[in-house]
Amino acid sequence: MKLYFSKDIEISFDQLLKLKEDNKISLTIDNVLAIDILTKRALRPGNTYLYTFVVFSCCAIGALIYSIYLSFTNLWWWFIPGFFISFSIWEGNRKSVAKNLIEEALRDESFYDRIKKIQGWAYRMEENDAKKYLIR
Repeated sequence: MKLYFSKDIEISFDQLLKLKEDNKISLTIDNVLAIDILTKRALRPGNTYLYTFVVFSCCAIGALIYSIYLSFTNLWWWFIPGFFISFSIWEGNRKSVAKNLIEEALRDESFYDRIKKIQGWAYRMEENDAKKYLIR
């Protein structure tokens, strides 16, 4: 399987669904770009994903701050597990944003097209299957 970016390949929504149904393609998006999409009102597919991201980000920051507080008031080593817990929450939150946007793109053609327009999608597929969709 090879990774193709939106600037290299042209796949419509209907073609994507057909290829996905045949297990010939995997749609992906960069984690940082996915978070950036959430911050842009014109691109995001509603506010639910943004609110979820903000809540879990606050949980990660709160866990870190609370562990630092416990380091000063209780036992000095509390910041160590707090750091790892907050890092785990943040990483899971960051990766779930991309996963949620991919799932939304498979349901909503207009959202898929908006992200395709900014060349945000990446497609993982076999070279033989990709040949007819490549932009020359």
